[in-house]
Amino acid sequence: TAKRDADGRMVTNKDFYRELALRDIPFVVFDRFVASDEWNTVGYQVFEPTMQIIKRFADSGRKKIAYIGIDFSFAGADRYAAYRKAMETMGLELKDEMIVLADNPDDFAPVSWGIKSARELIRRGVEFDAVMCFSPLIGYVAYKELVKAGKDFGYGKCIGAFEWSAVGDQEFQSVFIGTEPRPMRKMGHRSADILFEEIEHHGKSQRIQERLEVRMMSNPEMHLVDGIPLAVSKNNVVLT
Repeated sequence: TAKRDADGRMVTNKDFYRELALRDIPFVVFDRFVASDEWNTVGYQVFEPTMQIIKRFADSGRKKIAYIGIDFSFAGADRYAAYRKAMETMGLELKDEMIVLADNPDDFAPVSWGIKSARELIRRGVEFDAVMCFSPLIGYVAYKELVKAGKDFGYGKCIGAFEWSAVGDQEFQSVFIGTEPRPMRKMGHRSADILFEEIEHHGKSQRIQERLEVRMMSNPEMHLVDGIPLAVSKNNVVLT
């Protein structure tokens, strides 16, 4: 989480975590991987599934992969870092012109930001053949805006995002690939185990930083149940 102080400086929850740790108050940072020797963190894998998606793009000939995301939250920074690391690991070129990041949490709205970012990529005249996005919703509206502006992606997967969901229409689903949803229950159970250990040791137990497995969502089946799209994979059911 992030906000701005009276002077306009960005303030994150790290300041509060540090204060809790200094007072030996037991706590676990849950669902955001904020690694530090000062506190415990339980998050989920971001780089590994991102790497799979980037590799999928590269193997199909898409090697100029743009990015649309945010950098004012832990999740945003984590996912953007995973994109950069995956691109570097694959030996793919990274250009500033191919990256559009939202840096102001005060007026951020996913739909308008996705549209604005797509228009910005077109305005820059940068060459790209795929786009990795912070979320499926941003990916959906950005893709629609890019196609509307005359962008031709050709055939196959060209849009990637974190936390796959059944957002969008059949056309978008045909070009989209994403990661599986966050393992919320597993993260909750693990966080509780660590917290109980913290309480037992009065906030002074060994610090733990863990990421739980999240994989790329591979070719999910789409079903309509009473008009509601259901995305079904081997281990997950996603309702939207």
